[in-house]
Amino acid sequence: MGINWLSKKISQYNITLENIYNFDKKKFLLGSCHISKCLVSIKALQADKSVATQDESWKFLLLLCSVSADGIALPPALIYQNESRDLQNI
Repeated sequence: MGINWLSKKISQYNITLENIYNFDKKKFLLGSCHISKCLVSIKALQADKSVATQDESWKFLLLLCSVSADGIALPPALIYQNESRDLQNI
């Protein structure tokens, strides 16, 4: 498979560069900046190190970016977590 297979399919279906896209996604956590909980082991306490955990007030945000093979970028999309898990048409 690989590149030869892809090249054959592009030729077979007459796919142009402006119709080939590379998508990338990045997840972010949104929330308050204070630490609500802290886990500390004896060794970490003695070494003055601690590990913070997140609380339920944090929300996910997904950034979706795309560029076509000929260099044209689509506008980025921001996808927010929905509380009700229902689809919304806006």
